[in-house]
Amino acid sequence: MMKKNLLIFIVLVWSIALVAEQPPAKQHSPYTLAVDAYRAGRYAEVEQWYQSLSKRDKHQPEYLRLATLTAIADYRTEQAEARLEVYEGLRLKGTLVEERAEVVAYQERVERLLSNAREVATLDTLRASRGEVEQRLKKESHYLGEVSEAYYISPDGKSRWQVTYGVDSVPYFLLYHQLGDGRWDEGAPERVEMMGLPEGSRVSYPFVGSDGSTLYFSLEERSKGRVPRHVLGGRDIYVSRYDREQGALLVPTQLMLPFNSPMDDLCYIVDEERDLGWLVSNRGCVGDSLRLWTFAPSTLHRYEGEKLREVAMWCSPILQHRAGRQRLAPQEMKGRVHEEAPLFWMGDEAVYRSTLRSASLPSGLVAEYLKVAELLEESEATLAQLRRELGERGTSTIEGELRERLLSGEAECEQYRVRLRMLRNEVIRHWRGER
Repeated sequence: MMKKNLLIFIVLVWSIALVAEQPPAKQHSPYTLAVDAYRAGRYAEVEQWYQSLSKRDKHQPEYLRLATLTAIADYRTEQAEARLEVYEGLRLKGTLVEERAEVVAYQERVERLLSNAREVATLDTLRASRGEVEQRLKKESHYLGEVSEAYYISPDGKSRWQVTYGVDSVPYFLLYHQLGDGRWDEGAPERVEMMGLPEGSRVSYPFVGSDGSTLYFSLEERSKGRVPRHVLGGRDIYVSRYDREQGALLVPTQLMLPFNSPMDDLCYIVDEERDLGWLVSNRGCVGDSLRLWTFAPSTLHRYEGEKLREVAMWCSPILQHRAGRQRLAPQEMKGRVHEEAPLFWMGDEAVYRSTLRSASLPSGLVAEYLKVAELLEESEATLAQLRRELGERGTSTIEGELRERLLSGEAECEQYRVRLRMLRNEVIRHWRGER
């Protein structure tokens, strides 16, 4: 019995020693948790943490830096400017000065994109796992070709744009063509350089438009481990054009908001003929989930209003259940958009010629709107014809006459547009019962 008790005592002491040798579980500080929340796009959590700090702690460089970045990324412009003013007033040295300069540069590029912000009508949205989003995107846009992270295959299956990297880690494309037996011409692909990309850039999800020259892709750009000042998020959507004579893509241009955000924006596909577009991003998502927007490119217009944050975050409503009508499924919307382009959009609802005629509106107002819309369309067609003639004619006398008619036509178009905007606003007021 004594030996048994002794054995139990030895085992107990040995167990305690083992536990004592194990390092304690790593405790994450509130600041570290706030940094993790910022990287995941959970800006409300960061703001809650910052507001809980004392007035003195709020002026600590690392804390103020994180709070300022969060306000910028969340498009709280006034709050961001106020914090940046305090941040710039701090006396800092060394790397802290460099970090502050990066925050200032980030604010500048966000302001640049905000100044070019656009609104776009959302037809549908989906937030799901990466696999579900990619499957849905492939199902809806398959007729435009095959889009993947590393390559793009044309709709006819005869060309493949393959993302490749050189010894200097600068991306370029290898353009493969299909042989008569269905195999790719692996031995003689065209090399398509990409102008303006530094070392360390990563290109993904390329998509070539219907013209065969416009190329969209997602770009992750880093220089010596740091994100360049013009980059908005981890990955941004860019557009470039293929110069066939040089065999190269021109210096790419960053798309404006809401197609880019401080989060990863991965894939942009557009079908201008059917007036459909898709964007994949991880903004507002958790873990490995992604979000897919389906939108109507024809509705894209410069933002003018007060809800800048909602526009930049792409919080515009999708087609909802409304009194007297069912929500349109994306497939139904595709057919409808293709058959009849909307006259204008009222919030998230497209207004068509047929629905305008059948609505409970003053008949004279509807007739005038449709008449002015028709006159504008005719005037724009005439203007386009004049521009073509101006490019074809050679004599200075005729050119002068054409220029006069061109200026007159442009003035006429602008008058119709102004009148149409006034009539549209009147239609909307009647439609909503705001008489």
